[in-house]
Amino acid sequence: MKKSILYVILVCLFSSCDKDQIKQQHAEGWSSISNSNMEFVDVEFYKSDADTVSLTFTHYDNEHNFIYEIIILNVLTNLDSINLIFHDGVSSKSNSPIAYFYVKPSEDTLGEHYVIDSTHNSFLILESVSKTRLIGRFNFHFILSEISLLPKHAVHIPDAFSITDGRFHAKKD
Repeated sequence: MKKSILYVILVCLFSSCDKDQIKQQHAEGWSSISNSNMEFVDVEFYKSDADTVSLTFTHYDNEHNFIYEIIILNVLTNLDSINLIFHDGVSSKSNSPIAYFYVKPSEDTLGEHYVIDSTHNSFLILESVSKTRLIGRFNFHFILSEISLLPKHAVHIPDAFSITDGRFHAKKD
């Protein structure tokens, strides 16, 4: 009898869960770095009062002990498709949609950073935007920044690479 009651309780709990509650934030795309799918387990977004959002995708490379972050800034939420542009200066001085790829040897140290490669079409498509949820697709083409003052730590990453056919889903609690 106790097993039956426990079974009914478990079925009720799992059937009442929304799929988004189980997997609240996720991003992935085909990476030319590894010729495989790259999964970003942490996806965060910040919505400003000016109808723009900023996103951060974080990937933990356990094989090489690096953290990869993609940071996308100044994305207008009233546009469906946003072309990302090359910008190799201070991000706070640009109002254009830009993206960076950072390699971090640890949480509190910076490694090299990459910028959008202007010879390819990098974009972000917003499929659904609300105060608590952001869903979309992306294609990113990056090149190593020429103004980087730091030595290259992640020698396994080429100076130019792409993450394409990407999808993301971010949800705030």
